[in-house]
Amino acid sequence: MAEPAAYKGGYARVSTPDQKLDAQLDALAQPGCLKTFTDQVSGTTTLRPGCEQLMAYVRPGDMVVITELSRMSRSLAHLLEVVRTFEAQGIELVSLREHLDTTTATGRSFLAMLGVMAQMERELKAERTAAGRAAAKARGRISGRPRTDPKTLEHARILYLHSDKTAADVCRTVGIGRRTLFSYLAQIRRRADTASSHGHSQYRNVTIARILHVSSSSPVTPPSTFDGEAVLHTLRCQGTPLIEDLSI
Repeated sequence: MAEPAAYKGGYARVSTPDQKLDAQLDALAQPGCLKTFTDQVSGTTTLRPGCEQLMAYVRPGDMVVITELSRMSRSLAHLLEVVRTFEAQGIELVSLREHLDTTTATGRSFLAMLGVMAQMERELKAERTAAGRAAAKARGRISGRPRTDPKTLEHARILYLHSDKTAADVCRTVGIGRRTLFSYLAQIRRRADTASSHGHSQYRNVTIARILHVSSSSPVTPPSTFDGEAVLHTLRCQGTPLIEDLSI
């Protein structure tokens, strides 16, 4: 008993609603496509409802027919990704213009060559990028985003804290991004917290030094820098009477 013929589903796409799908629909009807899914979106658009419906509709053993490869894929890399997806699901791809048929050895070989070309394209792009960076470095230019002028950041901070402008208004006025502004504000807060913590520690050591001076039987002149807590612990162990008021 002969195996049933593969179900053929078509896919057609035009870039704008003003363009007509008639020519593609007529071409897809000739090989016997029972159902054709369509999209009217740009070739660079990722979201394609018709293509998604097609992927959900076809089953293993089915065949997807397109008039040309550019109707299905956004780029060479995307084409190979689509083909791998079809292959994993057991679905064949046929392109009428390029005479590509993944059910044949010729079609599979053609896709293999496309894969080699895509890999070469990626490597050439990486080489060009590396060469550009090396040339910029040799001329003393540093890659990446330029640093924002500290004066501009401070101006933005003052404007944001001391006016009724929103963050978006301030950023538009001084020409920086919201992320840059809030990152700078957070940096200023961290500096303030660190300075406050350091000042508290110094004040505590001075207070301990005064306690030692008052509590000791003989006046003690504390050194300019010392560990106040360690000194207190030592004096307590020696039984030296101390004033315990450390509420600072």
